[in-house]
Amino acid sequence: MNKRLSIILNTLFNRRGFTLVELLVSMTVFMIIASVMVANFRKGADRDDLQQGALLITSLLQQAQTYALAGYALAGTVPAGGYGLYLDINNPTKVVFFADSDGDSNYDNPGELVASWQYSMPPKVVIQSLIPNSPVTYTFRPPQGNRYLNGALNSGSLIVVVQHQRTLERLQVTANAVSGQVNISALQ
Repeated sequence: MNKRLSIILNTLFNRRGFTLVELLVSMTVFMIIASVMVANFRKGADRDDLQQGALLITSLLQQAQTYALAGYALAGTVPAGGYGLYLDINNPTKVVFFADSDGDSNYDNPGELVASWQYSMPPKVVIQSLIPNSPVTYTFRPPQGNRYLNGALNSGSLIVVVQHQRTLERLQVTANAVSGQVNISALQ
């Protein structure tokens, strides 16, 4: 029995472990892989925020069009000028969804703001440029959903460029005032 215990103890104490150099090398490799993964995760999160900002504008344009075509009523009445979006380069993190109550196809009265429908862009994402020049109002008027750009019927296209402030990546949202089609495309 003593001989057996002696063999077990000898085996336990004579085992060879990792050297300090081996531990340092493996920790260095682990740190390099971890830092690459964190950098890629951050870049992916930034790209997702940018995409989310472009999709916010796109979905609100489509919602305004849907409300106008459906004759959606607020407080029992359908707004004379329909529904729309107001964008201002001087306030590049805000997107305003409004009901045009006075029928002039513009957001010119704070009373036209649909309750709590002022949206903020995702963190570090801003509206970089607007065509036509800022501020821009894009409305859909019921019952046919006619499109108005800055008060003019079916005139050109609305182009909104959103940019991520850290990566400087940009996406372009284009809303065609003639067809009503909304597209998102990448910019170099």
